[in-house]
Amino acid sequence: MAENTKKTGKKKIPPKAKKNKIEFVKDIIKIVNDNDIAEFRYEKDDIKLSIMRGHEVVAVPVVTQLSSVSPVGVPAAQEEKIESSKPVENANNYYEIESPMIGTFYQSSSPKFPPFVKLGDRVSVDTTVCIVEAMKLMNEIKSGTNGVLKEVLVKNEDAVTEGTVLFRVEAD
Repeated sequence: MAENTKKTGKKKIPPKAKKNKIEFVKDIIKIVNDNDIAEFRYEKDDIKLSIMRGHEVVAVPVVTQLSSVSPVGVPAAQEEKIESSKPVENANNYYEIESPMIGTFYQSSSPKFPPFVKLGDRVSVDTTVCIVEAMKLMNEIKSGTNGVLKEVLVKNEDAVTEGTVLFRVEAD
């Protein structure tokens, strides 16, 4: 078997290549938004990109192996509620809340407001823990579990990708 494959036969994507693909997709999205392009499609190798603006539901499937989906092209004021990704437990048996998309992490809905949650706060399944902005769409991220917030792993306004661990919660 080639050294660049796993037992499954899928090619590994080196971290640098993943970042380059993410940057490529971000650049395309920016160009589409800056030029008011209504619809854009791109397919090459393992990248499939489809952007449609001005529709009720808009999603951008990004690099297939990364399984990213980012909403784009809807008005900035619109908010979408997103459930956090499925539970992941680490060595401390904490529930990890991950970003479901590429975007910018915000601890509060406005710089003038306090963070949605802080260390030691009790959260429930439907507690909004942060916002991830993806192309001017504010996506509320829910905790997905009941418990106590033990770790905040990103800083306000940090760029995040799909799967970035944002918080760790000691689940009840």
